[in-house]
Amino acid sequence: MTYNGIASAPATFQVVPSALGFATMSEDGAGDVIATDANYKLISPTNSAATSQIITLWGTGLGADIAVSDTTYTGPHQITNVPLTVYVGSSPLQVVWAGRSGYPGLDQINIQLPAQSSPEWDPVFIGGCAAQLIVTSGNNNVPSNTVTLPVGSAGGACIPPY
Repeated sequence: MTYNGIASAPATFQVVPSALGFATMSEDGAGDVIATDANYKLISPTNSAATSQIITLWGTGLGADIAVSDTTYTGPHQITNVPLTVYVGSSPLQVVWAGRSGYPGLDQINIQLPAQSSPEWDPVFIGGCAAQLIVTSGNNNVPSNTVTLPVGSAGGACIPPY
C-alpha cells in the first residue's frame, strides 16, 4: 500500500468470496448487533426482540452481487448464490431473506427467531435476555463476528443484569 508516496511493508491476507460482519451498536464489531423489527424500529435492551419474531440483522460482506450498483441506491436485492447459516449458540435459525439492502455495502439478513420453548435458547442466554448470534457465510464457512441480540419472550425491556 502506498500513501503520500510512502510504501508500507508488504503484507499478505486471504481473500474470500464472502465473509459477513455484523454491524454493532459499539461500532467495533462486538456486543449488541444492529437489528430492527418489521417497522425498522431498533432492537435494543429497552426494545428487545420477541421469540418467534422475524427481525433484520445489518452488516456487510455477504458476497458479490453483480445485479446491483456499488455506488448508488438500487433497491433491495436477494443474494441466493451464497450459502448462509445464522446460529444462536450451535443451533441454526431460519434465514427468511438475505441480500443487499439497496445501499452499497449494506447487507440485510432477515431471520426467524425460535419459539421460547426451543432448546437452542437455553445455553446462550446472558443475564436477563440476550442471546449470542454467529453467522457462517460462503462456501468457505468463514464465521462472522459473534454478537449479542436482546431477546425477551414477549419483547419489551430486558431485565437486568443484561
